[in-house]
Amino acid sequence: MVPTSGITGEGIPDILSLLVKYSITMPRISKRIRVKNDRFNCTVMEVKMIEGYGTTIDCILVDGKIKKDDQIVLLGFKGPIVTKVKAILTPHPMKEMRIKDEYLHHNVMHAANGVKLAATGLDEAVAGTPLFVCNNEDEIDDAVHICEAEFDNIKKKIKLENLGVGVAASTLGSLEALL
Repeated sequence: MVPTSGITGEGIPDILSLLVKYSITMPRISKRIRVKNDRFNCTVMEVKMIEGYGTTIDCILVDGKIKKDDQIVLLGFKGPIVTKVKAILTPHPMKEMRIKDEYLHHNVMHAANGVKLAATGLDEAVAGTPLFVCNNEDEIDDAVHICEAEFDNIKKKIKLENLGVGVAASTLGSLEALL
């Protein structure tokens, strides 16, 4: 039994630690934990300009795998972006991604990880939207249609007026801090 509090946050790290410990040590649980490589699930978290790499995106890879030179499709402010992965980067072990330092380069990355992807044309990428890996033209067309539908859905939710204050930020994290 682990005492926790949703109000103060007491015990949350303890219960997470306990869950991780038991998922590794108990054979019954560890056998049930599987990565589903047959499907791909990745979300763009942040878009940043990194010196030496250009515009990169920080992503959470939940299921599947991504390889260098994979064709990817993601939502951009001016429509879907179709590009190839130039580099898959991760920070050095025991360091945060936000710290400016050299990154480890990978040819393949399996779920579940936070990764930084470098590719051309990511300047207009939208944070908080899905990223798709496509192997052929049909998959690219499907992903483009999904991105267009997502973009139309987002445009319906945003209403612009002539009066008010406009806010622009270089990253989603900066905007959230301002709000």
